[in-house]
Amino acid sequence: MNDPSFDELPFSYRLSQRAMLAAVAALFFSRSLAVPRWPIRARWLLAAVIAGIVAFALSVSAYVVIRYPYLSLVQTRDEDIFSAQFTSKALVKVTKTVGLITLFLLLAVLVGVTVIAGIVNLWQVVALAYVLILFLFVAYLCFGFDPVANPTLATFIRSTLGIGIVLMPLFIPVLVVGSQRCRRLLDAETSRLDTPE
Repeated sequence: MNDPSFDELPFSYRLSQRAMLAAVAALFFSRSLAVPRWPIRARWLLAAVIAGIVAFALSVSAYVVIRYPYLSLVQTRDEDIFSAQFTSKALVKVTKTVGLITLFLLLAVLVGVTVIAGIVNLWQVVALAYVLILFLFVAYLCFGFDPVANPTLATFIRSTLGIGIVLMPLFIPVLVVGSQRCRRLLDAETSRLDTPE
């Protein structure tokens, strides 16, 4: 059995998944607190801590996608956190369908508001572009995504536990750099294997 265990994968990959979990947990935990009644300094401190956790999680994920863009191609003896959560094909289909419908409705509302009220400010344009890119991306994930043909994208999704999908438009430069690096590394490995010794 030559496959590595999950614990033998790069530390940054494992850290990325755990940091993403910590970021989501911090966001949910902060919502349960009575923050409006806190002193202003305490509110700013809490916001800074949560922003730091989220920034750290996103930074580690970006590093993993650029440094190890091929990592999704590595099969492990034991499943990672992401794989363990998506063992049910029915759950995956429901998740994809709900995500696609939600984004479609959000996109329809934004387009409707733009058509009726016109473009009010730059943020409206940014929000419309963001949701449009996200909708197209999720549609691609639902109907055309192949993790073997797109290892960098698969690595991104797994290193962020799927949560990064919502932030994908922000990660476009990271995914482009990671994809180019992955292609170079895989081409070099293919050439090395094809070269007779």
